[in-house]
Amino acid sequence: GVEGWRAIGHAKARVMGQSIVADHGAATITSEILLAPGPQLRFGQLRVSGYERMRLERILKIAGFPAGETFDPAKLDKVATRLRRAGVFRTVAVTEAETIGHGDTLDVELVLDEEKLRRFGFGAEVSNSEGLNLSGYWLHRNLFGGAERLRVDGAFERIGGQSGSIDYSLGVRIDRPATPVTDATAFVEARASREDVLDQTVERVALDFGLSREFGDHVSAQAGIGYLAERVSDVGGSTDYRVLTVPVALTWDSRDNLLDAHRGFYLRTDLTPF
Repeated sequence: GVEGWRAIGHAKARVMGQSIVADHGAATITSEILLAPGPQLRFGQLRVSGYERMRLERILKIAGFPAGETFDPAKLDKVATRLRRAGVFRTVAVTEAETIGHGDTLDVELVLDEEKLRRFGFGAEVSNSEGLNLSGYWLHRNLFGGAERLRVDGAFERIGGQSGSIDYSLGVRIDRPATPVTDATAFVEARASREDVLDQTVERVALDFGLSREFGDHVSAQAGIGYLAERVSDVGGSTDYRVLTVPVALTWDSRDNLLDAHRGFYLRTDLTPF
């Protein structure tokens, strides 16, 4: 009952009293529970602490705090989810104020703890036929103080392999959350690669720009525009391709836990007109 009142804006609803009477002769229990819903409240101010390198205006833009709207616990959970999804913070704690503010408003305390700025990883594989494969990445979580995420990755394959050639791929990508609106993320990505496919050598350079957007808790979409320059070489010569692409994707993810799912499903579909 308390959660029901809170869901329609009565944030300070509580159990005011109860009376429970047992009739042993009739083997029955009669109970009366009194709820005090309190006034319907609106969101007041978001008070932020714990941030160091993040700019406050960017925190507020990413959070999308619904100041002035009717209190709703689901909206408060959404604020925390947006901040966690940005990937900048180790912990995000959202706490409702103990007392009601002026004009039946309720302030919210937001306490943040930022992650380390940088992260890197690498891997290696060796085979007596394919040779040595090396890969690695470097990640910056907060490039300009606005949760801009920069990732640089690269791989070199078949070093010293029987084919006598080395394949490589290099890429850089920047993601900026809450751009241009709260639940959207803008990204720019550039990649270069070289690989041998059967008797052909494919050299490729690609540049993509796009937006991803969250729709509710389970559905997200992504759309962009890209440019691909490719040269395919074989014993007969080489051919150049110049391609303009419009990649779009739709994802439906209802898994209960992304790292240890027990129920739900994950579905992604991609379409790339060119």
